[in-house]
This record gives sequence, structure tokens and C-alpha cells, in this order.
Amino acid sequence: MEKLTNANINDTVNKVKAFYTKEGADSSQIIATNLLIEDVLCSYQINFGKETQYKYSIKKNKNKAYLTLKVKSPQKNPFNKEEMRNNEDALVYERLFANLRILPTYTYSHDFNVIVFKISLKGTNFRETFKFCWRFIDNYKVKFVLAISLQALTAIFDVVVPLLTATIIVAYTDKVLDQILITALSICLVRIIVALLNWIIVNIYNRVFFTAKINLIVYVCEVTTQVRNYCLDKKGAGLFVRRLTEDVDTLSQGTQGISETIIQIANFIGILGAVCILSPLSFAYIFITLFIGAMVERKRTKIYKKDDRVYRESTEIYSNFIVELVNGIKDIKLFNGRKNFVNETRKKVTDTRSKGLLMYDKNFRFRFFREGLTGIFDFGFMVILGVALCTNFLGTTVADALVLFNYNASLGPNTFLTITRLFDSIKNFNLSGERIMNLIDDEEYPKDKFGKTHLDKIEGKITFKNVNFAYNHSDPREVDINVLQDVNLDIEPGESVGFVGKTGSGKTTILNLIGKIYDVYNGELLLDDVNINDLDEDTIRNNTITITQNPYIFNMSIKDNLRIVRADATEQEIEKVCKLACIHDDIKKLRNSYDTLVGENGINLSGGQRQRLAIARALLINASIIMFDESTSALDNVTQSKVIENIKNHSKGSTVIMVAHRLSTIRDAQKIVFVDEGKIVAVGKHKDLFENCKKYRELYDLEDSIT
Repeated sequence: MEKLTNANINDTVNKVKAFYTKEGADSSQIIATNLLIEDVLCSYQINFGKETQYKYSIKKNKNKAYLTLKVKSPQKNPFNKEEMRNNEDALVYERLFANLRILPTYTYSHDFNVIVFKISLKGTNFRETFKFCWRFIDNYKVKFVLAISLQALTAIFDVVVPLLTATIIVAYTDKVLDQILITALSICLVRIIVALLNWIIVNIYNRVFFTAKINLIVYVCEVTTQVRNYCLDKKGAGLFVRRLTEDVDTLSQGTQGISETIIQIANFIGILGAVCILSPLSFAYIFITLFIGAMVERKRTKIYKKDDRVYRESTEIYSNFIVELVNGIKDIKLFNGRKNFVNETRKKVTDTRSKGLLMYDKNFRFRFFREGLTGIFDFGFMVILGVALCTNFLGTTVADALVLFNYNASLGPNTFLTITRLFDSIKNFNLSGERIMNLIDDEEYPKDKFGKTHLDKIEGKITFKNVNFAYNHSDPREVDINVLQDVNLDIEPGESVGFVGKTGSGKTTILNLIGKIYDVYNGELLLDDVNINDLDEDTIRNNTITITQNPYIFNMSIKDNLRIVRADATEQEIEKVCKLACIHDDIKKLRNSYDTLVGENGINLSGGQRQRLAIARALLINASIIMFDESTSALDNVTQSKVIENIKNHSKGSTVIMVAHRLSTIRDAQKIVFVDEGKIVAVGKHKDLFENCKKYRELYDLEDSIT
């Protein structure tokens, strides 16, 4: 029993978190459960004092973990709204409950308040992981089964070779030449056959490996592109990079590595068979020692897997930081932040190092224990063999002793090392499979959700009805801070609309909702009078396009960057949209014209050229709703005016929405929407807003005075 002190509560929460993390629980479930545990314990502390005693226990049963909290105090249900301290507590619990898949239970028994938390675990076994991989082998499934069958055949030959070896040693001892020649020829033929079979097996496995790897990479890439943006923002790029590379490699190679290890084990089984024929007593002793060693390895691997899970998550954290460092290295140099970033890198890598050392220290302690056992077992076998030989027990001869000694030498350390490789291979195979399958899982990595209604072409009508939005609404640690508050707005088909307002007022968020970059979860957003959540992906993606202030330009040629949105775009269509975006002349001046490689994120282009190239790319889609989010901010006024005029002429009939800080950009829009602190303050033409909206007039006068 412990007292409800702050230190004990923190210690309990940290231990519970470490247990859940090692066992592979969903991160959002860990956060929500831990916050709830901490709040419950603090609630009892406030009500009954720090001297109140409590205890907890955690049990794992299959794919669930059960945490039982017992607090010795008068009866108090922490989840009873009527007994809560204030309405804020009720809101906290309600929010945490919304993020839990299994709600906690409460009972009162023998002077103890008993709260049981249940959380699902995501560990996978070999069968589940193999079943998952099976679907990626394609048309090599039959050949893969053939390879396994041939491996079974080689296992039979591996049993035969030790027996033949034993026979030839006896023949050497007895000096029987005919038997020596026949046995030697048999061993030679068997080894040639085994070599041929292994060549066929490896050939098949290589093709299976590369096929599975390609299919896995493509599939995981496809899944990653469907992950919701708030999840991508929260998890970071490093996580997805590691799972797309290291985990895919481990998973695709796993079956082959495990199979090769099984071949070696089959050889050891053959040696055991030969030992059994020569000396059943020796066989029993060796079998028992190997069984004990295998159990030690099984325990080691079980602990190793849990620690490795934590270690890999830690590597993802610093991988995210490294990705950000590389992407922002130019800015790091500009604001002289190199030393700070290096120090921060050292902190994150040191944390990963600590977790790695903890994992490897435990692992090698087990290996030291296993190697010590091997020495003891070998000592015992040599003593037993010596006694049997000296006392002529069961008719043991010098030849028998020599053969058995050699067999034991081959089995001992080699068998343990092979078992170690097998368990480690299975551990890595299962863990990588678990991490990839978790990525596919909609609960931890929620995917974009679309409806089933399909419209080939929408007219471009947009309607907001009482829309509220917060970016952090899915995080159990945060209280919703609405970026948009009760937004109501009608945009007619073909209208040109400008959004203005201070930085952070919610303009970009409105565009993100229209393009379904983020989902409307409170209120309604309609496109052509259909709820956007009911429309399918093609309807939204083919009819809406957004050009951002800092568009991503891929490390490929200008032509290929444009064809990303339309692979069938002709040379004439490409040149047409580039002329509309006023970048055609710039491209023709380049040495390789449209075949020029632009570097990562268009590093070889200026900021204005990147924006104009992105505008050209968007115009290839011919969308019904075209949105510009400060996408001409890097252009001079003359070029900006020309580009905007070209877009209006080209996109007649399309709804054009522009977010701009330069009010001159949207002054001539048919409708201007003024947004302030997430609310739509005023809607109208420039003249109307200038006369009737004080904040708009102040913003316009400020810009006019600066220019």
C-alpha cells in the first residue's frame, strides 16, 4: 500500500505508461488512460488527504491489459457527475471518456474504492504477421509453397548427412574400405543435391522478397497518403519514413531469414537423430539442455521485444527532428541557430541511446547467462561421456565417444546461436509487422473519410452552416480552442470571393475545410447543397484545388511537376497554363526548358517562380472551385495583376476564392468576406465594407499608408 502523495501518484502514472508502451498499446489510449488515472488519484487525494492509502496492479490477458486501482477510503465514485467538484471536472472526464474505447468500471468493496481500467494491446504473433504478408506475394504464392516443400526435403537430407558421417567415422575406426568409399560417395551426392535444392529455394525466396517489398512499399505509401492531416502533423515525418523503409525491409525479408534459420535447425535435428541412434542416454541429456536453453532464449526475446518497441518509438522522435533539421537547415543558418539545434539533437539522440543501452544490456545479460549454461552443460556431458567410456557403460567404445563428443560440440553453442537468430528474426518480423499494421489501423492513424455520393462536375456553390472548428479536437490532452466560431456563409457558383483579416483569424482554415484537408465535425459545409462529408473523394479532389503560399515543388523536371496532377497533359496544354501563370518565358530561358530539374522543393527556382509554377499546375485540373491562399505573395504588383486577370479569364464559370493580405489583390472581387478571430464580421463588396466595417477600413487604410 502507498500513500496518495504527489510523488507516488507521478511514479504510478509513469510506471503504468511504461508498461502500456512496452506492451504496444495505442498512444492515444495511453494518454487518455494516464490522464484519467492521474485525475482520479488526485481527486481522492483532495477529498481524503495525502495519508490515504492505495495500491494498483496490472495484469495482461491476451490482447488486453487490466489496471486495477484500489483506494482505501469512504465510498466515492469519481465518475459520478453529481459528486464531482465542479462542472470543469465533468467536462474533463467527458472528454477523456470520448477518447477511450473501453470505459473504466467502478465498485466499492471491503472499504476499498475499486476502479478497473481496460486497454487493448496490439501485439501480433507470427501467424497474424505471416497472414498479412501473404497478400503481398502476388503470383509467387505457389512457388513460395514449393520453396517451403523443398526446404522440408533438404531437412530430410540434413538428417541423413549426420548419420552418414557417424557411419564413416565408425568405418574409419574399423578400417572397412568398401564402407568408407560407399559412405563417402553417398555424402558427396547428398551435398550436391542439397546445394541444388538450396539454389532453387534461394532463387524463389529472392523473387518473393523483392515482390513483397515493392508491394508493401506501394501499399504503405498509399495508406500514408490517406492518413488525416492532423495525425500527420502530430506524428511527424520521421515515423512514416522509418516505417516505409526499415520496417518494410524487415517484414519483406523476415520469412526468408526465418526459413534459412529453420534449415539450420533441421540440420541439428538430424544430428540429434544420429545421437539418439548411437546413445539414447546422451540424446536425453542433450535434448534436456537444449530445451532449457530454448526456454531462456524465449524469455529473453519476449523482454527484448518490449524494450525494442520503446526503442523504435524513441528513434522515430529523433528521426522527426532530423527531418525538420534538414528541411529547415537554411533558416537555421540564417538565424544562427546551429548550436542550439545541435544541442537539441544531442538531447534527443542521448535519450534514444539510453533506451537502446537499456535494451541491449538486458539482452546481453541473458546471453551471458545462456553461454554460462552452455559451458556447464558441456562440462556435464564430457563427465558423463568419460564415465561411460571408462566403465564401459552400455558398451560405449572409443569410436562412439569420439562421434558423440563431436556431435555435442556441433550442437551446443551453434544450436543456441541458431535458436537466438530464429527468435530474434521472429521478434523483428512480428514487431515490424505490428508497426506497419498499426499504421494501416484506422484507430491510431485515422484515414480520410469520404462519402459515397459522386458528382462528375459541381457548379461551385458553397454553404457554411453554423461551422465550428478546432485543430486539437482529437487530442485528449487539449481543450478545444475554436479557430472558427459559428461560421455561416453562402458563396454562389462562379463568384469571385476574397477573404481578408488579420493573421490567424481563420481564413486558411476555411479553405482547408472546403478542400477537405480537415473535416467539419461541428456544423455543416455543403457543396452544391450536398454535405461535403457525403461526397466521395473523386468529387472533391477533381472539383477543388488550393494553391498555397509555399507550395511544394517536387525534385523532378518542370514538366513532371505539372503532370503530377494530370499525367495525360499534352505539351500544348502545359505551355498554355504556364503562359496563363506568366512563367512560360522564364522556363524557356532555362537550358533544358521544361525538362529542367528544379531540385528538392524547387530550390533552383525563385519564390515567385515556385508560386507561378504551382498556379500553372492547378490550372491543369480545370476545377470548379479554385482557391488561392496568399499564392501570389511573392509576385510584384504588375505580375500579380496579370496572373489574376489571366486566371479570371481562363476560369470563367469557376468559383474563385482568394485569401490575401494585400487588399489590392481582392479589391475587385464580387464578394469580400472579412474574418476576425474565427468569426465572419462582414460580407460585401469593397465599397460596402469600406463604408460600413470599421475594422476593414482600418486594415485598408493601414495598407494604403504603407504603400
